[in-house]
Amino acid sequence: MERGQKPRILVAPLDWGLGHATRCIPIIRELLNLGCEPWIAASGLQKEMLQSDFPAQHLLDLAGYGIQYDRDGKRFGRRIMMQVPRILNSIRKERLWLAEIHKNTGFQGIISDNRYGLHHPEIPSVFITHQLSIKTGRGEWTDRQINKWNQRAISQFDACWVPDWAGSENLAGELSHPAQLPVNTAYIGPLSRLEEVAPMANLPLLVILSGPEPQRTLFENLLLQQLGTASISFVLVRGVTHDQPIPDVPGGTIYNNQSTKQLNQRISDADFVLCRPGYTSIMDLVKLKKKMILVPTPGQAEQEYLFEELMAKKMAVGSTQDQFNLNELMIHARDYDFWLPGSQKECYKSVLQDWVSKLL
Repeated sequence: MERGQKPRILVAPLDWGLGHATRCIPIIRELLNLGCEPWIAASGLQKEMLQSDFPAQHLLDLAGYGIQYDRDGKRFGRRIMMQVPRILNSIRKERLWLAEIHKNTGFQGIISDNRYGLHHPEIPSVFITHQLSIKTGRGEWTDRQINKWNQRAISQFDACWVPDWAGSENLAGELSHPAQLPVNTAYIGPLSRLEEVAPMANLPLLVILSGPEPQRTLFENLLLQQLGTASISFVLVRGVTHDQPIPDVPGGTIYNNQSTKQLNQRISDADFVLCRPGYTSIMDLVKLKKKMILVPTPGQAEQEYLFEELMAKKMAVGSTQDQFNLNELMIHARDYDFWLPGSQKECYKSVLQDWVSKLL
């Protein structure tokens, strides 16, 4: 790298919901603060959102893994396992994509959020994940085989950054704290694009929908039925593209999507936030010290595990989707003694600063 040149860093989130992209936002912001030149690789709604937050940065088209999901939550894990060959092929393609594009861009570093193919022998590469121990929902033998592969794949990166606290007071439990850690692991603390701001309105309930289709739409339909008869003021953020028609439900306001700044304010205004227990959503709500009402995606073993983990720690209330009753959950939440973690230092900044200094 020539003297005075900004380190050119590729940042690429997995296309498995918006969470992988949103938790890259604080990483990109800090890279800019450190004088780097982030290049962002994404597609679809992720690319649209990141372009909105970083209009001046280079955005590259990088095809996703294209995971398909089943309407029946009981077949969720089986459906994912059947697509392993497709996932492996996508990993091979992104490795080839990186080799080709590096010829023209000359990256000095790579930060890959759960994209297993984005490492290069000539470029220091970091893998971000909170799943050092993957839950498949297909039994212990399948979990062991997947996690052997997962550890081998992570070991091909120069570093693995885990967005969680290192000690027993953590968010992801066994997912981020397995019995055996990859040798290149560093805990960097939770990542959130949000900041603590003063409330500007009284919002009893904020609903944030996200996650894989068709379950996102199935849960939305269930929610709309119950919100229409509930005597509670609400805001619903659907997590879909801006061009989709917005349903009309009395008693609340519905948005297809919100910018980071808008969503930050909505969450700050809310007494309770109802959402899926996606890990990025959890990190956001913990940072803003919000009371969570969680409904895991049926059959998604990771969310079901996080749901049980946070319930056991008294950080959330909730129910399964097939037993969802909004009125009963709201009554329970109002009387519940939530445990909200205190403020924690954002240690990802020092980790990132050390990494960038080594590139220089």
